[in-house]
Amino acid sequence: MIWRSPSRDEHALLAAERASNPALVDLARVLSLPPRIEPLLIRNARRELVPETTTETESALWFSELITTRNTREAVMNSGIARLLTDELAHETVTPDLEQVWRFTCLHTRHWNAVDRLERNLRYFAITGNHPCFGDALRDLLRLASTTEKDTRIALARLVRRLLPSLTCDGLADETLEAVRRFAALTLGEFGDWTTSARSAATPAPAWLAGLLPELKDDSHLAITLHHDQSVGTVLALRYPEAGEDAIAFPGALPARLHVGLPNGEGQWHTVADGSRIRLTAAASRLTLTTLDGRRWELLSERPAPAATEPEKPLRLRLIHAPEDASSARELAMQLQQHRIDVELQQESDARPLSSLAPSTDLSTRTLRLWTRAARSHSTTRSDHQAQPVAVVPLLRADDAEWPSSDHSFGALQAFDWSHGHPKANVEDIAPLVDALKHWLADDARMAPEIITAAQGAANAHSEDEIAALLAELDNPTTEPPRRLAIGDRLAELGDPRPGVGVREFDVPVELTPEVAALLAELENPGTEPPRRLAIGDELAELGDPRLGVGLDERGLPEIDWVEIPAGPFRYQGEETVELPGFFLARYPITNRQYQSFIDAGGYREGRWWADLKRPEPEESRWSQSNRPRTGVDWYEATAFCRWLSAQRGVEIRLPTEREWERAATGGEGRTYPWGADYRSGLANVDESRNKDGTWNLEQTTAVGVYPHVASAQGVLDLSGNVWEWCANKYDELEKVEADTADDVRMLRGGSWLYNPEFAGASSRLRYRPDSRHHHSFGFRVLSPAPKV
Repeated sequence: MIWRSPSRDEHALLAAERASNPALVDLARVLSLPPRIEPLLIRNARRELVPETTTETESALWFSELITTRNTREAVMNSGIARLLTDELAHETVTPDLEQVWRFTCLHTRHWNAVDRLERNLRYFAITGNHPCFGDALRDLLRLASTTEKDTRIALARLVRRLLPSLTCDGLADETLEAVRRFAALTLGEFGDWTTSARSAATPAPAWLAGLLPELKDDSHLAITLHHDQSVGTVLALRYPEAGEDAIAFPGALPARLHVGLPNGEGQWHTVADGSRIRLTAAASRLTLTTLDGRRWELLSERPAPAATEPEKPLRLRLIHAPEDASSARELAMQLQQHRIDVELQQESDARPLSSLAPSTDLSTRTLRLWTRAARSHSTTRSDHQAQPVAVVPLLRADDAEWPSSDHSFGALQAFDWSHGHPKANVEDIAPLVDALKHWLADDARMAPEIITAAQGAANAHSEDEIAALLAELDNPTTEPPRRLAIGDRLAELGDPRPGVGVREFDVPVELTPEVAALLAELENPGTEPPRRLAIGDELAELGDPRLGVGLDERGLPEIDWVEIPAGPFRYQGEETVELPGFFLARYPITNRQYQSFIDAGGYREGRWWADLKRPEPEESRWSQSNRPRTGVDWYEATAFCRWLSAQRGVEIRLPTEREWERAATGGEGRTYPWGADYRSGLANVDESRNKDGTWNLEQTTAVGVYPHVASAQGVLDLSGNVWEWCANKYDELEKVEADTADDVRMLRGGSWLYNPEFAGASSRLRYRPDSRHHHSFGFRVLSPAPKV
């Protein structure tokens, strides 16, 4: 409910503190119930409940690691530690016991305002499992909101907004929780997904709240039309109305919540704004539309007669194969032709050079090469003269043949991996390959989920010798200044090993300059369009981006802005219910500036970061702005970076698993996107133009966090679009997160600037070889079970 499950590190922290200072833990335990701790509360708790402790224990607790935040007036205990200590009060034989501590807490916090006392009570009823009292406390919240002043109503609404992800309780009536949600939304004028559960009923707002609704604004009206399309079904389209056009009025500013009810009684809440499109699950000519304040409209539409459709034209493919694979190629061609893919077979041979097997110039036919052990053997036995020049032809791997490396004659290739299949496979086995090929043949290769990129190049075996020679040249007093400048630039490329060299200081300004403040305010404006967000990010990079989590700290190490993701169950991939412990996730992907600190520290030369990993040469990010996400990194590099940063920070830092990533992206509420179930144009850096999901296609990354108004439920940014993010686990083995050099495909999440919105959904998965860098659309963010902030 309001308490989160403690992590393994928090268990260890409490055990260590108990071993070194048991009196401090005794004092902390009797202070674990209130949501905040005041100095006088500590003093009274020590005197009344643990009088055997000394006054020094008060100060020791105040400045201990059990406290997460503090100022001169109050402190807040680590929520996981507080949960462990309250469990001891509730379930173990300790003195004083839970009832005594609760009476003390109520007595010494009776001067708190109504909002703080309510939060205190909710915490207690949750930890004791008192469901009736928990529900009564929420109803008390609504009664208080109906009779109190505006400032208190706002404070109550903010309390609900903060606690909402954990406000669930067995035996709590759904209508009570829905009323609490709606009160908070209408009071704060916020209308995101959190304001209603998707399947809740569309009921009128409470009568007492109706008179407190915010005044309607001009931009809170949307015209709605119903479209019927045979390819996508029935779609509800919303847009700003023309002059005099009928429109629905929403309470407060957009985006807003709208309940769409079908004639059969089914319905669902949606987050809507100008340009929203809602695909209905069933065809309907009559819809009931309800806004969050309970007003209702009926929408009527006549369905047009179905239009005649032309028969689907077969797709065409030319398949090149080695002589030894002729039989397999024929079998595969027969299978594909059953799925309306016409295949032209073409055999390569020593007498027919590979250069003649270039991709077809016929735009309706695309060329693919069957890649097998025989094909690999056939290619490597050619002489250099025979093998050059070679056309770059995508590969279809049909067995466990190794991919061609850069020292062979095929370079960097795109490929379809069907290594677990066989040309004689049945229809079910071949279906994934058919889907991927159809995407590719329809000029949509970037959407094919099986596409991978082969090895990107061999490491430079002579880099260490070159570095040694350059350093020796620097030590020579006769080396001229122009040559020293060139040496410095080359060392920066290779990774300068000298201590402190290349680390750039990052000074956070005490006060923002007016120019920077104006740029950040413009980012917060939901009306700022994507091209302007791109430009603002680059301007911030030039001025010195002051945002926490974007640059480096005073030690020259990546400064991570950790966001706590609470423990609890969630539905993984919309099916399996998974229980995860709490963890902390970086608010942003790792930036260019942060990754460069790893390179500058000699990260590519230090062998311990690369144990059981393939070590490539670093590749420059295509876009050099310091606050853009680092691209051009493969899974091995991301893992090595995490190992290095873990050692520098002294805590575990790693890549998230897919389950952890999806838990953060969905907010634990089953969201498809951070803002809701449906894609909305202009809210993520993706390619909207390809499938006409919108008008925006920036064709590049942006600075991290330039869409701050569409954060996840816990406040994580960039989980939809910008760059694909590496996850720790393998494709079909979610528990396999250990490093190895087997080149088994690893997973990425989140979509990117290069892909369409479908791939930016929370449940979308992409698998690639771990040594892939893929068109500068791959990046990563980091996770820690319990960082020391």
